[in-house]
Amino acid sequence: MRIIAVLATFAATVIAAPVPASNVTAIPPGNSTLQSGPAPGGNYFLLRLQKCSSSSDWTIHGLWWQEKNGCGGTFDESAVSDLEGTMDTEWLSCPGLGSNQQFWSHEWSEHGSCTAMDEHTFFSNTLRLYEAHSADCASNENDEECSICFDSNLKACGSVGTSSCSC
Repeated sequence: MRIIAVLATFAATVIAAPVPASNVTAIPPGNSTLQSGPAPGGNYFLLRLQKCSSSSDWTIHGLWWQEKNGCGGTFDESAVSDLEGTMDTEWLSCPGLGSNQQFWSHEWSEHGSCTAMDEHTFFSNTLRLYEAHSADCASNENDEECSICFDSNLKACGSVGTSSCSC
């Protein structure tokens, strides 16, 4: 148990290190060593889009770093206050599933805090990727979700529409 506590403290320290907003490299070289053994998903991101019931529009579900999740960062809404207007339309919680703020908090705690990006960079990069690539899901118009794959530098790679990537 002591080793796990030490590793968790080390990981929290490395993950919490500030990343300049101009740096879109999500995972700095060497951070993949925080996890022992092979990565469960891989060295890439999956942007998951969703359609809420009774909607034909794609919205963001989340940007998920496939090498690690569940890091537990605390969401600070003030860090994204300048993005909230856009997030309210492009990254909204489906009706009946809680508030947008609860949804964003979950996405940050479960996924964003694992990326080595600061909170504002994570949300702004996700919005930028959505705005540039949501049309890639046009062929999935009858589906409720669509995934778009990006490498660790947030460059599109792999397939669109599936729930897994191979970048």
